[in-house]
Amino acid sequence: MNLKGVIPVIEVDNIERQLEFYQQAFRFIPVNKRIGSHGLEWVHLKSDNTYLMLLQRSHPVTAPSPNKNITLY
Repeated sequence: MNLKGVIPVIEVDNIERQLEFYQQAFRFIPVNKRIGSHGLEWVHLKSDNTYLMLLQRSHPVTAPSPNKNITLY
């Protein structure tokens, strides 16, 4: 099996704010998104040959924990 690529999925507290940041700072554009009963839940972004996914955190985080905010797709 050959690995063709990896896309980071970043779990965020405020997906709308993070989406705006990535669009303005790095010129990412939305490729796909999922909207649920509470608003935007997930967005797939692209900038040139770089892909990224943002996922709205479903539970509050009390203390930062390393390596638990990013998964790979």
